[in-house]
Amino acid sequence: MGERLTFSVDADDGVLNQPLPPMLLQPIVENAIKHGLEPKVEGGQISIRASADSSTMRFEITDNGLGFQLAASNDADGVGLANLRERLSVLYDGLATHSISDARPGTRVVITIPKSTPTSQNT
Repeated sequence: MGERLTFSVDADDGVLNQPLPPMLLQPIVENAIKHGLEPKVEGGQISIRASADSSTMRFEITDNGLGFQLAASNDADGVGLANLRERLSVLYDGLATHSISDARPGTRVVITIPKSTPTSQNT
């Protein structure tokens, strides 16, 4: 997308040294570009915000693209989101959450995970 894509990353110190499963956020950012921003002639922006409290980490990925409802209607299978749900469930024994909402304009995805190491890495 070249100059049509801008981004920002804002991460609290509380998340910088915490483990994060590989490829957890990348598919969300990729979906935002592919389905939300790339179809817009003028492109857009992605914002990634990472924060933590004593027991959880929260990741918010927001774009100012087409919005989830319009993008979802163009991609009915939703493989990326189905994979995200399954990975969160398996890695965190149901303790992780995610939500997808319209950001007006755009889409917001919020993922909250426990600070502890994922179960697949405990073995």
